[in-house]
Amino acid sequence: MYKGGMLIYNLNVFFKAFAIPILVYYFFKFFPFILFIIVFLLISNNAGLFSGTKKSDQYIDIDDVKEKKFGFNSDIFNFLGSDIQNRLSSILSSKNIFRAFCAVFVIWISSGFFMVKMNEKAVVMRFGKVINEVGPGLHWKFPKPIEETLKRDVTILHKINTSSDLKDNLMITKDENLLLVDMVIFWRISNLKNYLFKAKRPDEIINAAASSIIRYVISLYNTEQCLTLDRDEIGNKVTDLLNRAIISYDIGIDIVDVQMGKIDPPSSVISSYRDVLKAKLEKETKINEAQSYANFVIPSAKGEAEKIINNAKSYYVEKIEKAKGLSGAFLKKYEEIKNNRDLSLFFMNLECISDVLHDKTVYVVPGSAMNNNFISVGMDSSKLDSLKLLNTEKFSEYDKSRKLMHKKLITKNADNKSTKKVLSSKSNSVDFGSHGFVSQNYNGGVS
Repeated sequence: MYKGGMLIYNLNVFFKAFAIPILVYYFFKFFPFILFIIVFLLISNNAGLFSGTKKSDQYIDIDDVKEKKFGFNSDIFNFLGSDIQNRLSSILSSKNIFRAFCAVFVIWISSGFFMVKMNEKAVVMRFGKVINEVGPGLHWKFPKPIEETLKRDVTILHKINTSSDLKDNLMITKDENLLLVDMVIFWRISNLKNYLFKAKRPDEIINAAASSIIRYVISLYNTEQCLTLDRDEIGNKVTDLLNRAIISYDIGIDIVDVQMGKIDPPSSVISSYRDVLKAKLEKETKINEAQSYANFVIPSAKGEAEKIINNAKSYYVEKIEKAKGLSGAFLKKYEEIKNNRDLSLFFMNLECISDVLHDKTVYVVPGSAMNNNFISVGMDSSKLDSLKLLNTEKFSEYDKSRKLMHKKLITKNADNKSTKKVLSSKSNSVDFGSHGFVSQNYNGGVS
């Protein structure tokens, strides 16, 4: 008893949940067509289309139609009973049937209006053949079963993840190593007609094409490049190639983006790959540190070298200019000696006496005094014998030349520390020249 009650309860729930909605859906879906068939049968029966009489032998009287209630006395409707026949006959008179037919026709025609949303496109089919593709807005078509519409959202991004099948994700690199590659593909509808009728399962087509293309792209790089290279670069290359392939298929799909997921070696060797990658990263770190140190040291060394070179150049220029100055002075002095040989020798003798006897007392006497046997106090006779005297007549000429030359030397060598001033004596100076001279009471030194 309990099992039977449960069975009835379950059937009741199933009927309410599934059977009634399905029946109501199909009733309203085909209601215009069913009503049209009923009206057609009623008109045909009243006109004698299903009896043996001809149209020409029939005569329909209005009063007779009113009494017979438009043919509901026919044997076709005997199973309904007399009461139901009378009610239907009163409802379905000729005018009411026409009105009902017009109403049904208007409802049927108005059912051809349909709305396409902003993010959708629709394809209109007439008896299964595509005749038009429409965009957003209000449109009209012939109602079912003449024309139908198929609408799809053309702005939504569809997603395909290739990480579900691990066997398909194993790919061979350029150096013949295996890598596990995951990627996510985003696509959308670009041509609704081609999408609906040229590809039954577009996801499978995209997945197969993407698998082939990613294998080709991975085969262009070695393992190190795949693990260290920017994944966006690989993704952009896959996106470009996959989009070209899908466009060539002409299935109404546009590839928007391909995002690369994990690119890892197989689990059995992943630890070794990570150790190698870690060592390479350490190598790059050391290289970068050395490069930064070189960038710091090399400019400093270059600056120091430039400083030394500049100092050497300045020292070189200084020595050259100094040598040029000394050589110029020597040449000028040589020209003066060459032009005034006797006078130059005279001053050279004075310089020599000044260097030798700079701390001694020198007595200079004229030749006439020597002839008169004048001897300065403290002068030894042996020293006087060593002096060579000039003739008295040449004294005035040499004295003038000496004064002029003395004035020039004082002017030119004012900044020379070795230059010494010539002290004038109380007596007239006498040229030693090739003969020598002596002056009275000379004190100090000669330069």
